[in-house]
Amino acid sequence: MLAVETEILSYGEHTQRERIKRYLIPGERPIYRGVIAIHGGAWRDPNNTCSDFDEYVQKWAEMNDIEEGRKRGLGMVVYSVDYKLSCERGVFPQIVFDIMGALEVIKGDSRQFWAEEEDGGNVSSYNDNDNNNDNDNNNNNECHGDPQSKELDFTIVGHSVGCTIITQILEIDSVRCGNDIGLLPLISRAVFLDGIYNVESMLSEYPEYEFFILEEFGSIENSKRCNSITQGCVCISPLVLQKWQQLQDILIIHSSRDELLSFKQADEFRDWLKANGLYQFQCIYKDFGMHNNVYVNPEVAAVVYRYI
Repeated sequence: MLAVETEILSYGEHTQRERIKRYLIPGERPIYRGVIAIHGGAWRDPNNTCSDFDEYVQKWAEMNDIEEGRKRGLGMVVYSVDYKLSCERGVFPQIVFDIMGALEVIKGDSRQFWAEEEDGGNVSSYNDNDNNNDNDNNNNNECHGDPQSKELDFTIVGHSVGCTIITQILEIDSVRCGNDIGLLPLISRAVFLDGIYNVESMLSEYPEYEFFILEEFGSIENSKRCNSITQGCVCISPLVLQKWQQLQDILIIHSSRDELLSFKQADEFRDWLKANGLYQFQCIYKDFGMHNNVYVNPEVAAVVYRYI
């Protein structure tokens, strides 16, 4: 297996937490798929860092080095984002703007990994359902980048509150309140792992979680601004809906053995997507271990790899 190269990038003044861990997995060709990963930890756990996805990356490197990966011949560049904790003033909504700054750094750094096929075309996505050449022409538009701006497109992956943060990224225009937001990377797919989506519903089911919600949002009333799902918005604004519609695929994974979150969160997220006409999703409910096993589970890593 080829060695995974890592490098730490900074995106803010809080040097201990405002960091991005970049993993580079070589392929047979200098062409890369992009992944952005956001860890969980209830906005407060110092044990959750940008190294949370180390096991996933190692699994992806193994898969990229065997026949399955060689079908694509592509490398991978993975950016795992760390962020300030709620006790470090990493609170809503500023934490979302901070992470948007991380995404701007990722956009700039990832330009070096853009490449075109030798014939000038773009890299077509590999699809496990494509078993013959008749589908090739249908997949030409599923590129791993934008040929005009020459930048990678990304799959964004979140675990627990990392999923919450993804929803906030997609809805940033509803909370920006005059904050300047730079150019962001192209995100075409999203993977949600045992996520928190509806904060209000979660507190109804688990009132003992109020302490970390208060730490992050300051008040229960302010937590209702978390995202459209928490607000109970079935008909979201056209601007926010457009961001969700830009996702080609959404994968929702939830472990049946998760001791911290029931299926209710994933079910409500699924129902919210359908209510807004967003049907480009797949749900996988299975025993992937306990809550914090999911982001180190090699089986889940393999599922995500095939999805990217």
